Amino acid sequence: MRSIVLQKYPQPGETYESVLYPGQRCAVKSVMEAQVTFEWLGQYAYVTPQRVPVNQFVCDFVLSEAAG
Repeated sequence: MRSIVLQKYPQPGETYESVLYPGQRCAVKSVMEAQVTFEWLGQYAYVTPQRVPVNQFVCDFVLSEAAG
């Protein structure tokens, strides 16, 4: 039997943890037309904001339990 996990749609202002880069976090800046614009926090903060499809974002990041 196949299990389906529903993940919350990203919202501006939320902080997410990277699945690909453990320990790295990002903040969602905007979500428009199924695209998430986010900026890295911490050591990757120098990287310009990035934009990816929502379905890719929810595969690569999980909502952070730590506040902002």
